[in-house]
Amino acid sequence: MKQLRKIIRTIFHPDHLIVSVLTVAFMALLYSIIHGLEFMNPVDKLINDLSMIDIYYRINNSGEARENQQTTIVDITDLSVRQRDSIGQVVRQVVEMEPAVLGVDVIFEREGLDEQADTELVLAFLDSSAADSVPIVLAEQLFDYQEDAHAYGSVQHSFFAADVGLPEGCINGMSDQNQSLSSYPVYQLHGTDTVYSLPAVMAEMLSGQRVVPDIGNMHAINYRGERFPVVDYRDLPRSRHLIEGRNVLIGTHDQHDSHQTPIGPKPGVVVIAHTLDSMLQGSHVFHGGQFWIVLVAIIAGYLMNLFEYTVTWGVRRGIPRLFKKRGNLLLDFFTESELYDKVVAFIFMVIFTGFTYWLFFRHGFYVNTWLALATIAFIEEGRLIYKAWLSYRRKKGHQRAGSYSLYAHELEEK
Repeated sequence: MKQLRKIIRTIFHPDHLIVSVLTVAFMALLYSIIHGLEFMNPVDKLINDLSMIDIYYRINNSGEARENQQTTIVDITDLSVRQRDSIGQVVRQVVEMEPAVLGVDVIFEREGLDEQADTELVLAFLDSSAADSVPIVLAEQLFDYQEDAHAYGSVQHSFFAADVGLPEGCINGMSDQNQSLSSYPVYQLHGTDTVYSLPAVMAEMLSGQRVVPDIGNMHAINYRGERFPVVDYRDLPRSRHLIEGRNVLIGTHDQHDSHQTPIGPKPGVVVIAHTLDSMLQGSHVFHGGQFWIVLVAIIAGYLMNLFEYTVTWGVRRGIPRLFKKRGNLLLDFFTESELYDKVVAFIFMVIFTGFTYWLFFRHGFYVNTWLALATIAFIEEGRLIYKAWLSYRRKKGHQRAGSYSLYAHELEEK
């Protein structure tokens, strides 16, 4: 019973919390310094961009991808530089096959040189709109972002958008080519007007409900390890089973329109397909803010210090006792060196990362863990700060300072 109480006191000893808080405060101080120095902007940006979501999705998508059963992409890459009347014909073919909804990820900015081809394109949308059998959403793009107003100043429609009277959705979710796309805007602001995104408008048409953002105006994209069927426009006559009753996106499935995602570079229309799928199925991910980032870091630091203290006790006391009748220089070196601390930190990082991966995919809980991982890596610094403080208090005449600490014997040796 006495031994059990000793174990419980060790597990819940305040030293672990103190060391953890000191380490988190130390890391926060370092980040504040980096954030405040202009020449450290690249490092500051790297820290802000750190996200475990990319790693989680890469792990989850390492196997063979399933085929998505809801959404199909119609590839018109070859037609993007050809006659618009052919694109109009593709629209007619797809509408005739009665998809659940049709999104057109192409903006026809201005009238072309072939007036007849433009007319055929516009008539295809007019006829489809008049038939009212298939919901169709056109793409639009916002420009001239104004930082002070957090809104865009101008918008680009297809030249015939006002004439056909079809709903539109913006495709401004992929403006930064260098950032991994783990979320997509539900809406953007154009002046004082709210402009919903293409996948959000499509999702609302299908579900009858507005899409609710996860954080701010963003919705998390759940890259489920699925691939979307891609039908070349030439194969449409043989692909009715991939169109009828499904969500269809017409766009260019071209690597030149590639965007960085957690599962590698993907064409923009594929990102929109993943976003639409997530908005319909629900990302079901809770994204913790700054409070959760700090709380998780403190908990990780607490457990790390407890884990390392236990291992250190075993290495410095338990193992030598087992081998006290045998001389072993390698064992002496191992117990006297501090290298095992780094091994312990690495092992705990692996365990912690595995646990957060499980939380993300099984329970939909995500917190950016850069601060927690930094706390695990630098827990020794927090411990040294704590020991130095106790030592300082003793030198100031507080002889009982640290007598309750797990590290009291180390202070006495000094």
